[in-house]
Formats: sequence, structure tokens, C-alpha cells
Amino acid sequence: MIKNRHIVAFATLIAASAVAGPADKAPVIENPTCAIPFTGEVSLGYETNYIFRGVNLGEDAPWASAGLNIPINDKVSIDVGTWYINSTNNPKDFDELDTYAFLNFPLLGLDASLGGTWYYFPEPGGSTGELSMGLSKDLKIFELGGFAAYDLGDVGGWYFESRLLRTIALTNCLDLNLGTGVSFTEDYSFRTPFLGSDGWNHAYARVGLGWHMTDTATLNTYVGGNFALSGLEDIQDGDTLHGGASISIGF
Repeated sequence: MIKNRHIVAFATLIAASAVAGPADKAPVIENPTCAIPFTGEVSLGYETNYIFRGVNLGEDAPWASAGLNIPINDKVSIDVGTWYINSTNNPKDFDELDTYAFLNFPLLGLDASLGGTWYYFPEPGGSTGELSMGLSKDLKIFELGGFAAYDLGDVGGWYFESRLLRTIALTNCLDLNLGTGVSFTEDYSFRTPFLGSDGWNHAYARVGLGWHMTDTATLNTYVGGNFALSGLEDIQDGDTLHGGASISIGF
């Protein structure tokens, strides 16, 4: 019986070697025509407070998103996606569904994006749109960026934000993510029932950790401070300490 088992094991090893081929044989390359012509990411997360442009729109807010990046050439691509959030601890039962599309391209040595977002509010009702353009530059020490957005609703108005971002690799699998920014508004409406804002709107600072659990999955956590400036005095939105966590899977 022992001899027979040795024979079976040896035969199995020979068969496996025949299938695998020589050790130096080149691996089979996937037919490029079978590959999808885009990359993407799906995410699930939770926010202690849903902070939108400096305004606290509710607490205990789970969210989900899905997005695609479609390359046109080596320098130009299109981002499309959707995002949903529900502030469960809010007297107005606020939730929001966003759909967006942006064209990414180089501009005068900067990374630019131009596009729009459509906001739909299932529980309070209503919808609005927004056109925006962003510019950023990786300065190695940090990334400098900013964007301008114009509200397409009845009130209209402009929102401007500038920010500094920095990612520091602590280990091969763990990143420290830092960010800060400040915003300015001109006749900008924060959607019914919120009032408009003029002047310096808010400032913020965030610190977070990103754990790369696998080649495609990342766990992100953060804590942040939101600080209302003179533009939000009419809304009477105070300073807020908040945090959140999310898991993202790329493909």
C-alpha cells in the first residue's frame, strides 16, 4: 500500500510538471482585447457629521460610492460616478444622491478637471446642479490645489476653495494623510432651507490613516476640525470636531 501511494504521488508530480512546463517558460499574457478599457473603485463609509462646504448637514451618516476612470489617451481621462449619503440623525431626514462627470487634462503645467455634479435630495425633495473646475500641482513636499464651483439653481453663486494635501508613507502598508483648506463664497446658497453665504466661509484641517489591506483594498480613517468663518455667521453653524472611516476596493 505504501509503495502504491509513492507511485501515485510521483505520477501526480510528473503530470503537474508537464502541465506547468519548464520553470523559465514565459507566463501567459492576457489578451489585451479582453481587458476592460477603464479602472474604477467602489467605497463604503461612515461620517460622524456630514460636512458640506463647511455646513453640518446631519450626524451619523453612512455613505456609498462608485466611480470609473476612462482614459482617452496618456494625458486625458474622464471620471464618472455616483455617491449617496444619508444623515440618519437629522430632524429633516436629510439624504443626498450625487451624479458627476469630469474631464481631466493638463493645463499650463497643472492637473485640471472640468465638469459638473447633479444633486438630488430624496427625503427633503428637490434637486440642483453645479459646474466646477479644479486645478492642482504636486510639489513633492505637498499637493497644492483648489477649485471653483457655480451653483446652477435659482439662487446661483460661487464657491471657491484652496487646499494643501500631504501623504506620508509610514510603512509599506500604512500612510499618514494630512489636509487643510479654506473657502470663500459669493452669493452662494447652501440649498433650501439653508441661507446664503458671502465672504470667507470656513477653514478645515484633517489627519487620517490609510491601511492598504491588499493590492486593491484600502481602509481609511480620519479625524478633522471644521471651523466656521464670517461667511457662515448667518447660518450660525459652529465649529465641529468630526471623523469617519471607509473601505475602498479598486478594479
